[in-house]
Amino acid sequence: MSHYLNSLTPHASAVAATLKVLSHPNRLLLLAAIGDQESAVSDLEEKTGIKQPLLSRELAKLRDENLVETRRESKSVFYKISPPIAPLLLQALSAVWSGDHETLNLINPASANKNAVFQQPENAAILSHGKRNRFRIKPDPYRTDS
Repeated sequence: MSHYLNSLTPHASAVAATLKVLSHPNRLLLLAAIGDQESAVSDLEEKTGIKQPLLSRELAKLRDENLVETRRESKSVFYKISPPIAPLLLQALSAVWSGDHETLNLINPASANKNAVFQQPENAAILSHGKRNRFRIKPDPYRTDS
């Protein structure tokens, strides 16, 4: 039996719930914007281009899934990534999609095989929309106007 199956079986529902929350581009971008430091809501709005109240709704979903923590200071709310799951997921996703082999080898030493190549899927594209880039898998199964 696979090591992955043994380790994920008792946690499959929790893992699926976390991945479901991260499956939305805005929430993934918010986690990336927060990164390794604490960020105020106004800073996140500026960095991502996501406007209120959508920003607050997406942050609430991240908070409900315990992927971010908050701290209130006067009228400002500051967000930071909750250890240990969110930083590791963000690091792994970033490494896989950017082709950062050095980080992948640190995450999974078995992938140090020089013949193993991680590439962005062929049906993936980075689309530029104004100030920010959006990742989109083509064809997008959820769009009817493609």
